[in-house]
Amino acid sequence: MELIKLNQDKKYTSKDIAEWTGKEHKNVLRDIEDEANKLGEIGKLIFELSEYKDSSGKSNKMYNLTYDGIKI
Repeated sequence: MELIKLNQDKKYTSKDIAEWTGKEHKNVLRDIEDEANKLGEIGKLIFELSEYKDSSGKSNKMYNLTYDGIKI
């Protein structure tokens, strides 16, 4: 596994996490949603719901994560 150096000022996405960990994105989404629910209002601040368009143009859910969100 390659070590990844994170920039504390940059936001990363759930798709980044899926790529880094080799997990399917749907499983990363499930894990993020579970953690966000446990954290309540704080979870909404560090896991920001967003979307992306796939190669066919379909909108799909993803999350933007702060540095703290990635650490969790």
